[in-house]
Amino acid sequence: MVENYRFGVMERHGLDYDAVSALNPRIIYCSLTGFGHTGPKARHPAYDVVIQAYSGLMAANGTPDSSPVRVGPAVLDYGTGAHAALAISSALFQRSRTGLGQCIDVAMADAAMMLMSNLVVTTQSIRQTPPPPGNQHPSRAAYSAYPTANGMLMLGAYTLKQLQRLFGAIDPTTFQRNRQSHC
Repeated sequence: MVENYRFGVMERHGLDYDAVSALNPRIIYCSLTGFGHTGPKARHPAYDVVIQAYSGLMAANGTPDSSPVRVGPAVLDYGTGAHAALAISSALFQRSRTGLGQCIDVAMADAAMMLMSNLVVTTQSIRQTPPPPGNQHPSRAAYSAYPTANGMLMLGAYTLKQLQRLFGAIDPTTFQRNRQSHC
């Protein structure tokens, strides 16, 4: 059973995990909420954009001189659904071994934290939030967007081999000369 009402709604209707599992102990009950089943915000309603703002995901988008920018697609709706699917698959496997169901609590805020794990680690390590990078990667020049005469060009060279191919395509003569001088 999958539900995504605000926490407490299913209980008011007699359809919470305790009530349902009393009727069928094999039930796998997955509850998707904005903030989870516990904590001060558990009963607050939430939508993708609300959690984007609450979690800081919007502040991680845009450019250093812009205000926070919403991620275009509903990434937290999708991410929360993916978390739920994986949790349900795991619960089905566990039930095949034990015969028992489970209650799964999937919070949209948790999905946001997973998507922002690199930013959270960076913020903790440097003790400040880095500015939003826009289309520029903070440390990889060949993994960024650049304006050209014909519009924007997005580079995605990440590995050494990809970088060598990129530099060779940009200026084969200079790249080959520099490559030979470093061998």
